[in-house]
Amino acid sequence: MRNNDRSLSSLPGVRRFYAQVDRAVDDGRSVLIVVPDSSVELGLAEQLRDGLVGSGCVHQSLDVEILRDHNDSIPDAVAAAVNFLEPLQNDDRVNRWQAYLHHDDARSKSVLVAAWDVDLSNDVRYWLRLVHGSSMDPYDRPTFVFLVRESDVDIELLEKEHAPHLAVLWWWGVVGLLDSELCVDLELADQEVTPLCRAMLSETIGWEIDLVPDCARTWGSSNVPSILAKTILEHAEGRTFSLDDKEVYALDHASLADRPAHELRNAWNEGKVNAWNGRIHVSSRYDKFDRVVDRRFWNAQARILMPQFEHRRQILAKRFEKLATASEIANTLKHSDFLELGPMLNAHTWGRVDFGREDGALLRTLVDARNKIAHHTSLGDDVYAEITKIYQ
Repeated sequence: MRNNDRSLSSLPGVRRFYAQVDRAVDDGRSVLIVVPDSSVELGLAEQLRDGLVGSGCVHQSLDVEILRDHNDSIPDAVAAAVNFLEPLQNDDRVNRWQAYLHHDDARSKSVLVAAWDVDLSNDVRYWLRLVHGSSMDPYDRPTFVFLVRESDVDIELLEKEHAPHLAVLWWWGVVGLLDSELCVDLELADQEVTPLCRAMLSETIGWEIDLVPDCARTWGSSNVPSILAKTILEHAEGRTFSLDDKEVYALDHASLADRPAHELRNAWNEGKVNAWNGRIHVSSRYDKFDRVVDRRFWNAQARILMPQFEHRRQILAKRFEKLATASEIANTLKHSDFLELGPMLNAHTWGRVDFGREDGALLRTLVDARNKIAHHTSLGDDVYAEITKIYQ
């Protein structure tokens, strides 16, 4: 997932993630942020690092150069990076962690270290053991924010042994519906964006907000769904992937916890899946995405249109009550407590109530669209086009 700064650090979901890091650090806990392997290659991890520094979650980020200059000794690199007035005293590398923990200039400092810059397989565990054995006030002791991949450290062991001193946050479900909608609005700022257009784009791209610019160039409020589907499939051309049977099953059945299920861990690491808006979302590069996209269209249409259909039904019901006889109203209400679109259309079609040409056509469109959505089927291009004319 390639993201520019505007579409990452400024997003509400990402800011909420930073706030989680900030709260843990304020409580005197170090933080383990677990990112997918693909995030390092695509630059997301570096943007996350920059965002954590820019948001004030950490006082300093150690880059690979300063670590190499100090033989990969994190305590020495920190002392140099934040300009300790007094140097660390102990010569022994292990004891230098102890010296750093109790150093006056380290008090309440939070420092970010990335596992692709330095080997953290032993250092994280040793640091947490030192913290556990110390009697320092949590609000005074220094903390670290460790950016890691799943393979860099034994996450489960660290959580089990050091839960009071460690917060573990996964890059899972960070980007949500509000973030996707904000990206859509920013990209389409020069044109009118209807709620349906916003929902269709947001639901379709999910967490892959890097798709917004390409989609926005070819699709807008007046376009039909097939154009959006074609744009996304063309964007993925030559980069598609498949999922095995266990992964496919997990997409629909895995519990949505605070991290990817073990069955989806490889797919998550490769940037193929993530959580979004309370659901597990597969990337648009999935080789069966043409089957997935129709469901996402339905999600968007059901969320936006069903309340609007109800609003139109109430308006038409009031008109029906004025046009119809008392016996016709009673007959129409036989099987329901309110006047439904279908029975009202039936009365109009058979000439028992005359809505007129315009409202009669509106009724037919609403019934057709409502029935499709009620049966979990997205609107085809023709019906969608008619609906957009109504709700422009």
